[in-house]
Amino acid sequence: MIENLEFNFTFFKVTDAKNKKAALMIYGGQGLRIIHNNLPDPEDGNDYEKAKSKLTAYFAPKKNVDFLIYQFREVIQDEHEPFLTFVNRLRNWETL
Repeated sequence: MIENLEFNFTFFKVTDAKNKKAALMIYGGQGLRIIHNNLPDPEDGNDYEKAKSKLTAYFAPKKNVDFLIYQFREVIQDEHEPFLTFVNRLRNWETL
């Protein structure tokens, strides 16, 4: 959604950060405004950049920790895999 909105900003020559934030809130709807108003503001950036960063962080996919633990516990050493290779594979496992 943000990418399409930014294409609109370019096409309609919207450059002011307050106007960009207002457009984001209008196109996002009331639900997005409620979420935006309940999130803490980042320290730096203009109005639009702050709104964009906190909404992006909120809607970013979250890791399912329980499933990652399950996957980790299911890892077994291959039949002909040296032990040190197996240990290195475990060390390089996706971090939580």
